[in-house]
Amino acid sequence: MSALSRKMLVVLAVLVATPPGVMTAQRPAAGVTLPIGLGIAQVSPVPGGTLRFYSGSMIGQKPGDVPASDTVKFGPGLPSVDIAEAPPWLVPEHLKMDYELFWLRVVTITPDWLEVIGNSRTGDRKWIERTAAEFVAWPEFLLRVNSIEAIDAVATPVRARPLDASPILSSARAALPVLAVQGEWARVATHDLADRMPPEGWIRWRRGETLLVRFNPFS
Repeated sequence: MSALSRKMLVVLAVLVATPPGVMTAQRPAAGVTLPIGLGIAQVSPVPGGTLRFYSGSMIGQKPGDVPASDTVKFGPGLPSVDIAEAPPWLVPEHLKMDYELFWLRVVTITPDWLEVIGNSRTGDRKWIERTAAEFVAWPEFLLRVNSIEAIDAVATPVRARPLDASPILSSARAALPVLAVQGEWARVATHDLADRMPPEGWIRWRRGETLLVRFNPFS
């Protein structure tokens, strides 16, 4: 096994070993700002399956007419599937193979393709075929995850109403289940924040092209 392959296996092992409930999103490197994009591509890995990545612009191209530049191959694992081979640049938005969780942020969508952020540290982009994953737009995605959490709870507090001037209910860090999404705001349950406060509040989940929250797929 080459040194590069061993290094990639170590990185993947760290990501896969993250305990349930721990957020596995990779923070961008210093000086890198990721676009918020359109939502998340949820890959459904199966043993023997392959996820193909394409470089360059795929707009106007048809699947099958261009060769893949890199592939991820899935094999048997615990409990069911694991990554057998992967390119060294791959750092998904979230990766937890024991839960069959493989998420990539989508920045462009066409009838045949999804342009995704293949490395959430550097922001490098690749293309995958539209049929290779389920595309979930941000509002629906936030309703599907277990909870969200402000990246900066002081700058992004829970408010009484979906307005920046609305009274602050809490600036404490907490996992907040999403009840509804309205524009750039999410209505959240506040039972994990404190006693004697309203059971629900609002948090701004994005500001323009900036994502203000992390998301947790697990309880």
